[in-house]
Amino acid sequence: MKEDSYDLTLLKQQISRLATQRAGDLPALRELLYCLEEAFVLVRDGVYMNALPDNRHDLFEVLQEMEDNQSWPILPRVQVQHLLAHLKDPP
Repeated sequence: MKEDSYDLTLLKQQISRLATQRAGDLPALRELLYCLEEAFVLVRDGVYMNALPDNRHDLFEVLQEMEDNQSWPILPRVQVQHLLAHLKDPP
């Protein structure tokens, strides 16, 4: 787990460096934001959604833990309908 944390620290540093290099260059900053958005969507719609529980009880537990710890990502949040669509059992 420490290696994962180190990798994320390096990633954040790289993003910060890229943003600083593009300071004042609106098109370049926009391009960076689009790139970050693409990466976010790739993770959210791929491995993150696949890692979510497939039953209501377990999904509720995950969402409750996220709410209690205020650990919702700040980027656009997944709509509840998308989470519910992930469930195998009908509402």
